[in-house]
Amino acid sequence: MRAQELDRTDDETAAAARALCDQGAQLYEQAQYEAARARYEQALAMLEGAPAGRTAPRQAQIARCLGGLGRVLLELDDDAGAGERLERALAIQDHVLDAGHPDRAATL
Repeated sequence: MRAQELDRTDDETAAAARALCDQGAQLYEQAQYEAARARYEQALAMLEGAPAGRTAPRQAQIARCLGGLGRVLLELDDDAGAGERLERALAIQDHVLDAGHPDRAATL
């Protein structure tokens, strides 16, 4: 596969994952926690399996989805699972975001 094709595929993956993560956030706000969980998990699977999964923008997107999934798991009384996701999100954010970034505050 040529570099341009990989970039286009990666951009499409990122857009689809962003849409799933946004849907997860909306479902969380509507207290539809199981559906939100499924969207966040789908988004994470896409992001973590993509070729550009190690870039800073991709890592920030992964951290955002992990934070959302962590909040959902708290609502589902899965404290251990929530803690794992939130800690991982914060560790990623420590590497790719500035200290005052709003996503970091949301994860804390």
